[in-house]
Amino acid sequence: MDYSAMDNGSAAEFIKGKRIAIIGSGKSAVDIAFECAKANGTDIPCTVIQRTIHWMLPHDAQPWGLSFGFLCFSRFAELLVHKPGEGFLSSILAMSLSPLRWGMSKLIESYLRWKLPLKKYNMIPKESVLQEASSCQILFLPPNFYNKVEDGSIVLKKSQCFSFYKEELHCRISDLRNSSLQTNDPSKDSTASGDKLLGVSFESLYIRDE
Repeated sequence: MDYSAMDNGSAAEFIKGKRIAIIGSGKSAVDIAFECAKANGTDIPCTVIQRTIHWMLPHDAQPWGLSFGFLCFSRFAELLVHKPGEGFLSSILAMSLSPLRWGMSKLIESYLRWKLPLKKYNMIPKESVLQEASSCQILFLPPNFYNKVEDGSIVLKKSQCFSFYKEELHCRISDLRNSSLQTNDPSKDSTASGDKLLGVSFESLYIRDE
């Protein structure tokens, strides 16, 4: 909360030189991670821990030359999905256009898989693009976001659970192939294989006490 209330200069100074872990997969999470990566670089990478992966689009997304807005947010795109309280004709139309809806979704997904290294970092969502678009879960990435991931200044992780302990953050990492974070000695872990200890400093006394 302190960070969100700061101006740009104060926020940049606040995060500089600190090891930061961000829990979340929304627009705010990727924007803050990008700012941390710019401030600290590869010397102190920022970790983004996500429970649910969402489709993330490049800021200049145009799937195979087509407008993303037309494919997902136009009047025509509204005809492809079922809506609460829809009439009989609208239901029949959405049902008859379901093959087109599926094809459009796969077209966009193939573009994103080609444009971004999603498979390399295990960042492919379970839901389709159109499902996420209809529920407002899609987000646009800052320019060159995955360049920061490639150079190691942003570390992407998936975890279904996490907990706070004093000045550290415990989380269960299911995929450790790309792990480059400092961890505790595995022999001292009382948890199952795959549990890692991420040493994260918390400046907030409230979080430390909790």
